[in-house]
Amino acid sequence: MYTIYIHLCSKSVHMQLFGSDTREGILLLLLLDNFKGSIREVSRKVGATPSHVRKELKKLEEIGILKKEKIANSLVYSTNEKCPFIEELRALMLKLKGAHIILKNNLSKISGIDCAFIFGSYAAGKMDEHSDIDLFIIGKPDMKKLNSVIFVCEKKINRSISFFVYASEEFKRKQNTPFIKNILSKRIIPLVGDLDELIRA
Repeated sequence: MYTIYIHLCSKSVHMQLFGSDTREGILLLLLLDNFKGSIREVSRKVGATPSHVRKELKKLEEIGILKKEKIANSLVYSTNEKCPFIEELRALMLKLKGAHIILKNNLSKISGIDCAFIFGSYAAGKMDEHSDIDLFIIGKPDMKKLNSVIFVCEKKINRSISFFVYASEEFKRKQNTPFIKNILSKRIIPLVGDLDELIRA
């Protein structure tokens, strides 16, 4: 496993894996979200043109990470589970890029959350091995359940999660305070709900 990990982290392979936002999106979708679909379906999910997605899927298939099969009249792409380093790659993807997938999947199961997003170093793409994940939640979730879910997510991604919870009314009252204005002036990663819609309401 150690040899495979070093191989995956080599500069040339790193560029093959994370050389573009589209390729990164495809890997997150297929490896961490267990999605399978046609070129058009994948392009809708990652927000890229079908022609660009087709090229990236072909490259990842050539590396051996993805496979394709013909179902009905469509070519369907999915993770190649026979790839000898697929589990190590999943672990690497999760460590480097996949925290928001885990958080999104788990927070979406909690009622009472109107909006949730990641901010700070993770959202800016400037994390190091000591960074935690900053999470902002708007709504009135059950705090006992929320704490339990956060604990599970921390174990899965092997990082601490710092989170702030504001009721919708409180957030609207305080959205022009320096703390919140500073957060919203920088890149965020949406997880649950539509922040713009909440602000306009």
